[in-house]
Amino acid sequence: MIKLPGLILASALTLAFIGLAPLLQPAWLLSCLLILFSLVLFLIRDTRYVSLSIIVLAALYGLDWLSMFVFTCTLGIVVFGELAFRLTGGEPASYLYHLAAAIAASLAVMLYLGYGAPLVVVMGVVVAVLLRAILRGRDDALMIEALGVAMAMLFFEEINFQVDLSILAAAAIIAFGFGYTSYRLRVADISGLFSGAMIGIILIVFADVRWFLIMLTFFIIG
Repeated sequence: MIKLPGLILASALTLAFIGLAPLLQPAWLLSCLLILFSLVLFLIRDTRYVSLSIIVLAALYGLDWLSMFVFTCTLGIVVFGELAFRLTGGEPASYLYHLAAAIAASLAVMLYLGYGAPLVVVMGVVVAVLLRAILRGRDDALMIEALGVAMAMLFFEEINFQVDLSILAAAAIIAFGFGYTSYRLRVADISGLFSGAMIGIILIVFADVRWFLIMLTFFIIG
């Protein structure tokens, strides 16, 4: 388990390198510096997995396999989301704080870099919280979460699907609303809440709310 002092140090490192990302080019230069600083975290027993997750992301960015936006946004979502989760005790309600921190971090990165891709951000945040719920208790959860978020964001970035912000917001509200209702009625656990929300957002955005209602009908009947 990652203890708070190490996670706070990782958060400070993340914040610094997110700020430096557009200033330090080419990408491999920032990547090398971040890997060197992350090796210091690796020497601290309680932050080895968070340092490995940062190192993997930095390596992918240095190889130009991740865009600057996906790289910095993934760092912010994973590290600051985990910090919020730990600060609030790791209880079921902590997932809400994880979600809020991840949204705040990703929106800050989006505004800082001037990148307008809300769908990419939303999917990255939802995947992060979903993987956090599924992998709870595993020491390597952050490393898997970082890779999952990066790959999900890269996928939706490559699709380059443009969606109206109002439709995306409505999709998120509807999907999370039904997911939370299922959780409160004890027909789904926390991971089921977030996986249902993710599927709901995808169906509403890429198809229509009617397809989401069809899926919901099968869920209720089953």
